[in-house]
Amino acid sequence: MILRSAFWLAVGFAIVAPHGTNLGQAAAQLRDQAIASGTEAATQIIVSQVLDTPVARAAVGKLPTSTQPAVHSVQDATPTFVFPRSRPAALG
Repeated sequence: MILRSAFWLAVGFAIVAPHGTNLGQAAAQLRDQAIASGTEAATQIIVSQVLDTPVARAAVGKLPTSTQPAVHSVQDATPTFVFPRSRPAALG
């Protein structure tokens, strides 16, 4: 039963298989094309996500429109983030 199935599968492939085509080269070209398309899509997604953040929109909105160098003002020295509490002594 298995030998008969394998025989007919081989015959069917021999009839249907494209002749004169290098399947290895065709597969390599498809692989390279898929990798290039995936890389391009990933790059576009990452760039769109980065530019869609409020920080990026604010930074793009603050870009200088003139050719004069930007003068930065000194802000107060208070940190804008919160430090975590120290670990309790009972925990080591």
